[in-house]
Amino acid sequence: MNKMQKTAKALDTFCKVLFWLAIAGSVIFAAAVVILAFAGDKAMIEASSLTLGPATFNLAEGFRPDAKYASGLIFSMIPVVALGVATVIIGLNIIRSILAPMKEGVPFDGTMSKSIRKLGWFSLISGGVWSIITIIFESLMLVVYDFEKIFIGDAVTDIVIESDISLDFIIVAAVIFLLSYVFRYGEALQQQADETL
Repeated sequence: MNKMQKTAKALDTFCKVLFWLAIAGSVIFAAAVVILAFAGDKAMIEASSLTLGPATFNLAEGFRPDAKYASGLIFSMIPVVALGVATVIIGLNIIRSILAPMKEGVPFDGTMSKSIRKLGWFSLISGGVWSIITIIFESLMLVVYDFEKIFIGDAVTDIVIESDISLDFIIVAAVIFLLSYVFRYGEALQQQADETL
């Protein structure tokens, strides 16, 4: 039990550090957005580049996005980052609720299976939400950048853009739900053992 308690305490400390890093990162991002807002549209256009996978294209003057679209894209990231920070904080709190009984040396205390099931639902919902956000941002990129103007020429005759959404979060959630049933069975066995004593 001692090794489990030490590991749970170390993981709990790691979660606390991640929590504060998420808070600090969101504050830095908010400051950067405010600076961009005060720097004006010119700063957003000057820094204009297009990233597609591992490739980044620095765009010439006539191919850069319109200022109103570029500023809209930057400001639309504020709620996304807020949602990201909220997701990290909620996820870390659920993980810490799972680690709490383990730190005390009682992994089958009666609340573990519920906490693990809560983590499964969180994984399923947050994965779905992030998939939807990915589709929205891909659509925004189509509005902000004129892909036909940038890429269509003698070498490229057509552009086809498809969303590549990973559904791995469903498998992860299913495994977490199965794990919650294993812990529920362990809790029942622990309760029987306690009643026998």
